Amino acid sequence: LWPGRDWCWVATKRHACYGRRSWEEAQSEAAREGKAPGADAAPLPALLHGDICDQSSLGASLLPSRESNSGSRVGGSKDDDERRAESGAALSSLELEIQDAYAWFNRLVTVHVLSLPSAESRWRRISSRLRELGIEANRVSGIDVSAA
Repeated sequence: LWPGRDWCWVATKRHACYGRRSWEEAQSEAAREGKAPGADAAPLPALLHGDICDQSSLGASLLPSRESNSGSRVGGSKDDDERRAESGAALSSLELEIQDAYAWFNRLVTVHVLSLPSAESRWRRISSRLRELGIEANRVSGIDVSAA
């Protein structure tokens, strides 16, 4: 398929990166699937200092750091527990991250949609979908150069 591709490494990486396992555990899982040799037979060391770096307890949260370079908190002044309490539901870290992403997008990105004045149905469809996504958009009238 891909000349030179190390499929043992691909199988191991899939378990380590997406399965929240250490590299050694990931290789053992790939070996159980028959997609890599066992770590005892042919270790695939991913880290120079695995004994230090390969500890999931030292990893970061799914949420971005609350402190930015300017010292202000990401997503506003409320911490995650306050936001969960206000929502009336137990929000996951991923849901909080999505809220932060929407807040960042709405604060820093301006969306313009280029649309011909004659394309009303297209504009209604696009603007409706953007509203469903929580995105405000400005319509910019295009010029139909094919009519010239």
